[in-house]
Amino acid sequence: MILEEVGMRGTDFDRVRSYYHEFDEWGRFDTPAGHLEFEIVKSILSVTLPRNATVLDLGGGPGRYAFHLAEQGHRVHLADISHTLIDQARSRSREFRYRDNLVSMEVVNALDLSQYADQSFSVVLLFGPLYHLNSSEAVTCLQQVYNKLSVGGLLLVVYMPFEVGVKSIFERSLYAPDQVDADAMDAVLDTGAFRNVAAQGFQEGFFHKSGDLRNCLEQVGFTIHDERSIRGIGFGSESEVMKLKEPDPKRYQQLLSTIDRTCRNESIRATCGHAIITCAR
Repeated sequence: MILEEVGMRGTDFDRVRSYYHEFDEWGRFDTPAGHLEFEIVKSILSVTLPRNATVLDLGGGPGRYAFHLAEQGHRVHLADISHTLIDQARSRSREFRYRDNLVSMEVVNALDLSQYADQSFSVVLLFGPLYHLNSSEAVTCLQQVYNKLSVGGLLLVVYMPFEVGVKSIFERSLYAPDQVDADAMDAVLDTGAFRNVAAQGFQEGFFHKSGDLRNCLEQVGFTIHDERSIRGIGFGSESEVMKLKEPDPKRYQQLLSTIDRTCRNESIRATCGHAIITCAR
C-alpha cells in the first residue's frame, strides 16, 4: 500500500517521547505479562546470539535487555529516542557490576544511525521502534540497521501484529473512549496506524501485517530465519503461568514448552501479543 494513497502521516516523535516520559517501561517487565515475555525472549537470545557479541539494543528503553546481555558477556550499545529512559539506564548502570560491558547509552532516533560506523555490530535488537514506525519509516530504519550490521550479523525484530493491534485499539475505545474516536478506529483498520486523540495513554502506534514486514526485511536484503509469537498461547494467561514458576517449576517448564511448540502457528502468531522475527544480513 502506498502511504500517500491513504494520507498516512509520519510518526510524531514528540508524542512518543511524551508517552515514555510518563510510562514505567522498566516496571513493565515486573508485571506478569512483561515477566513472561522477558523470560521467553531471554531464552530466545541465549540460543540465538553468538558468544561475546557486539550488540546494538535499538529502542531498548531503560535497558532491561541491555543489562541482561551485558551480564552474559556481550558488549552492548543501548539506544533509545527517549531522554527519560536513557537517563534511567545511566542511573541504574552506576551500581551495575558489569558496567564495562555497557559500551554506550545514547539518545538516538531509529531513523538515523549515522553516529555508528557501518558493519560495527554483530547483533541488533529492534524491540521497540516498530511499535511506532509506519511502513515507510520501518523500511528506512531497516536499511540503516542493515548497514550497521556486519556480514552475517543477526537482527531480531519485535512487532505487534495487525490483528493484535486492531483488537487492542477496539478495547481501548471501550475503556478509554476519549482516546479513540471513529476516525482513529477507521485509520487503524485501513492503514494499521493509530494516533491517540487524547493526551493520555499510548500515543502513536503502527501495527504491521506479518507478510508486509517479512517483505520489507527481504527487500532490504535480510534472510529470515524464524518468526514466532513470544507469549503465544500464554497470552492472556500470564498471571496464572507466572504463579507456577517458583512453587511448581516442572509444571512451569511444561507450560513454556507448550508455548514454544505452538508459537509458530500463523493464527497464534497473529493474535497472541508481540511477535519476533530473527533474520541475518
